[in-house]
Amino acid sequence: MKIVGVKVFLLSAPIERRYAWNSSLGFSIKRDTVFVEVDTDEGITGFGECNHALSPKVVAEIIHATLKPLLAGEDPFYIEKIWQKMYRGCRMLGDTGAPIMALSGVEVALWDIVGKALKTPIYKLLGGYRDKIKAYAGGLGLGWKEPQALADEAQGLIKRGFEALKLRVGRDPKLDLECVQAVRSALGDDIDIMVDVNGGYSRRTALYMARAFEELRVYWVEEPLSHTDLDGLAELANHVDISIAGGENIYTTYGFEQALKKGSFDIVQPDCCKSGGILEAKKIAAMANASHLPCAPHVFGTAIQTAISLQLLGSIPNGLIFEFDVLPGNSLLHDLAPDQFHMKNGVVDIPNKPGLGIELDLDALKKFPFIDGPSYSLS
Repeated sequence: MKIVGVKVFLLSAPIERRYAWNSSLGFSIKRDTVFVEVDTDEGITGFGECNHALSPKVVAEIIHATLKPLLAGEDPFYIEKIWQKMYRGCRMLGDTGAPIMALSGVEVALWDIVGKALKTPIYKLLGGYRDKIKAYAGGLGLGWKEPQALADEAQGLIKRGFEALKLRVGRDPKLDLECVQAVRSALGDDIDIMVDVNGGYSRRTALYMARAFEELRVYWVEEPLSHTDLDGLAELANHVDISIAGGENIYTTYGFEQALKKGSFDIVQPDCCKSGGILEAKKIAAMANASHLPCAPHVFGTAIQTAISLQLLGSIPNGLIFEFDVLPGNSLLHDLAPDQFHMKNGVVDIPNKPGLGIELDLDALKKFPFIDGPSYSLS
């Protein structure tokens, strides 16, 4: 089998203002994604997706100009060989950011081909460990709101069956604590609450807030500091009992090696569509497992990113929990993969069809023409 073609699709789905998600990035006005299609001479096609980090056209151009020429004629089963070829081919662009996001999407598509050829879901090809995983409500949900509005949203999610959820904080320490307290009071002590700061605190504020969150029985604090401050994260982790989570902005095993050596995280969060692909994420999870740390992958919540994150969790022994995007009307999830993800009592099934485990509705791609411009508005 040989690779004979690579296509890239830029997709956008507008977000209604009533559903707009607010965080340190601003108000969400659309959700973008970069889909990758890899074709073979045997008629088997694989699909991947790149986390675009708000620059989808940049990621798409790297695939077209840099990666596509490297793939022609390659056997898609030689994923390690192709990964190294792409990684070397991107070295002049750098070993983090957009180049790694681009090769991540291609790598996922290769695994989809292999799984379809062997009629096996990816998680079983990678060793297989579980067919279900606990899920928490997150993604573009539970953003910045007033405390009572946030508590009301959280109660609605618990009624849907979730037993864990993640709040966005990092707005103002006093208001952050009021929001977490409101949600804790509304939900009681049996629900796990996580918080995501998106790197918004200073070292001193992070220490104070982590101790305060611990009193509110918060399960983890995600990215309390910038992902570049590995020393600060390690120092924080050593001074508080609450778990420090992070890793979505760290790339490949090389980046995670430094974070794990320093002890920056208690919970490791690689993104399959951002940190180098599913095999690279599995290697990162194995590194975490060797340090006796759990893995809770970051996921943006679109169709392939959701599927491939579940495939990862189905293949690793230290998989902790899955982040389920709960933004109402997430059409890049539900329209592209209708009725593909099943949750009951807070537990989601690992999709078990060949490859990604799901069947994409490719006709639905036409419904989401790319919309140029930023994904977030500051007003």
